[in-house]
Amino acid sequence: MQSSKVVVSQSDRTLARQLEFQLRAHFHRVERTETVEDLRQKVARYAARLVVVDLETIGISGLRALCSEFADVPVVCTHHSPDTELYLAAIAAGASECCHPSEIPAMLAALRHVPPHPRTAAA
Repeated sequence: MQSSKVVVSQSDRTLARQLEFQLRAHFHRVERTETVEDLRQKVARYAARLVVVDLETIGISGLRALCSEFADVPVVCTHHSPDTELYLAAIAAGASECCHPSEIPAMLAALRHVPPHPRTAAA
């Protein structure tokens, strides 16, 4: 069985710990980070299968860059009150999902809707 890893970046440390605890039931390893640069390093280092990032921390332009850099990894944005406009902007930037940080099922569903990697689809 391949071990799966998730990287979580949240500005609120309490919320980050709660997410880490909840996601440990679904992932072999959960890495927490507080900065966008550390997030990028950990996604690459641990070959993360999912990224959960606070949209207030990364912003839409940072999200777009992250999704472009790690196109084969689903990125879930969290926000304390994601509305339709915010959701659509996050999806347009490349996120797989944008939800409240408590919506663990939505985060896990993002794993099932990952488009095939371009190299895999061509093979």
